[in-house]
Amino acid sequence: VTDLAAYLTAPAQDDFEKARAIYRWITGHISYDFNGYLSKNYGDQSADAVLKRRTAVCAGYANLFQALGQRVGLGVVVVEGWSKGYGYVNNQMDDKPNHAWNGVLVGKSWYLVEPTWGSGYIGQDKQFTRRFDDFYFLTPPQQLIYDHYPLATRWQLLENPLTKAEFLASPRVWPSFFENGLGLI
Repeated sequence: VTDLAAYLTAPAQDDFEKARAIYRWITGHISYDFNGYLSKNYGDQSADAVLKRRTAVCAGYANLFQALGQRVGLGVVVVEGWSKGYGYVNNQMDDKPNHAWNGVLVGKSWYLVEPTWGSGYIGQDKQFTRRFDDFYFLTPPQQLIYDHYPLATRWQLLENPLTKAEFLASPRVWPSFFENGLGLI
């Protein structure tokens, strides 16, 4: 982990470039372990184990992003919470968090990073399809909140945080919604 972090960020000029290099590498080299997700046999999700296997569920992606970032001096946390991802049923939330992503300190501000969803998706064939998605790097919190609800309210990074009821009542939208300049009234 230490050697990879140094290698990836050697040309970086600032925290933004360090975080970006780490995000790009993870999303391009780690595959989602959908079989582990389905069986709930996640295996070791530590950064070292994920790096060796090159597969992970969300906790592994988040742990690896955190470990790489911290090795190069970034402030990085793993954010636990709920998502409206695969298997989400409208207006329902498990008692326990079902997802993990990251907060990263770039300059003097915290941002949200979602390396799992940035690496690809599970298709109708129930296979992981690698497809880089830049939307999930430093995603504006007012956009990520539509499908990511952190256990700790502070990680919404919103001036007026949503309640669980408001989160559940909000529609599930995809990155293209925001990328095409659409918004909700």
